[in-house]
Amino acid sequence: MITHLGEDQQAYKQTGWPNLPLDYFRSDKFSSPHGICVDSKHNVYVAEWTQFGRITKLARM
Repeated sequence: MITHLGEDQQAYKQTGWPNLPLDYFRSDKFSSPHGICVDSKHNVYVAEWTQFGRITKLARM
């Protein structure tokens, strides 16, 4: 492992997980990550498995 990006340790304990309300999600935590990819500029994309779906772009700085 190179790094740990962060997870919400409480998410899976919530009623209805992974289908949590939109106001539950935080920009600095993943609640149900299921896919990851990297583009040609080395930005990382994380896809989450939720009723709404969520894709987070982690831009290379």
